[in-house]
Amino acid sequence: MISWWRSLIACVVLGVFLAWKKQMRLPSGYLLWMALSGALLGLHWWTFFLSIQASSVSIGVITLFTYPLFTALLEPFTHKTPLALRQILGGVGIIAGVYFLVPEFSFGNSTTWGVLIGLLSAFVYTGRNIVTKNHLSGISTKTTLFYQLLFAFLALCLALGVSGESFVLPANNDLISILILSIVFTVGGHGLMTHCLKLFSAATVGIVGSLQVVFSTILAFILLSEIPGSQFYYGAVIIVSIAIYELLPRPRIKR
Repeated sequence: MISWWRSLIACVVLGVFLAWKKQMRLPSGYLLWMALSGALLGLHWWTFFLSIQASSVSIGVITLFTYPLFTALLEPFTHKTPLALRQILGGVGIIAGVYFLVPEFSFGNSTTWGVLIGLLSAFVYTGRNIVTKNHLSGISTKTTLFYQLLFAFLALCLALGVSGESFVLPANNDLISILILSIVFTVGGHGLMTHCLKLFSAATVGIVGSLQVVFSTILAFILLSEIPGSQFYYGAVIIVSIAIYELLPRPRIKR
C-alpha cells in the first residue's frame, strides 16, 4: 500500500504539471519499454519496503546497493559496451563496503529474508535503470518519470489484486509522510536519478548513488535509534572512497 499510494500521488502531481506544460505526449515506439521500466520500478519499491519491514532500514538499503555490481556485470551485454575492469572493481568494492556495514548475517531469522528480498530489489532496480538508459534516453526526464510512475501504479494495482491485500486509507500522520515520500523523494529524488541516467552510464550512477547507504544508516541512527556497529566506519570509508573516485575525470588517451 505504501508503494501504491506513492506511485499514485507522484503520478498525479507530475501529470498535472506536464499537462500544464503540454509535455505529456509519448513518442511512438516507446510504450513497451516504458511499461517494462515502470513495472520494474513498482516491483523494486514493493520489494524494497518489504526488505526493510522484514529486517531494518540499514539492511534494506545496504542490500539494495549491491545493484552497482549487478549493473557493471549486465550493462556491457545489454548496451553493447566493453566490460570495464574499473566498474567491476568498483562494484566489488561496494560489496566489500556493504559487508563491513552489516554487523552479522544469520540465516535463521528475519534478517535473512530482509537480505534476500533486498538483493531481489537490487536486481530489479538494475533492470529498470538499464532499460531507462538504453531505450528511453531520447525522452525528457519528466515525461519518462511520469509514464514510469503510471505503469508502476498499474503494476501495483495488479499485484494488490492478485495478493488479495485489503485497501488501506492512510491516517492523518501517515498521509503527511506519504505526501513527503511521493512529492519530495519520488518526483524530486527519482527525477534527479532518471536525469542522471541520461547523462552517465547506469554503472556510474549506481556506484555514486551508493553513498545513500551511508546517509541512510546515519539517518536511521538519528531518527530510529538504529545503532551501527564499529565496522560501519570501515564500510563507510570504502563506499565514500569509491564514489569519489568514480566522480573524478578520466584521463584521455592520445593516439
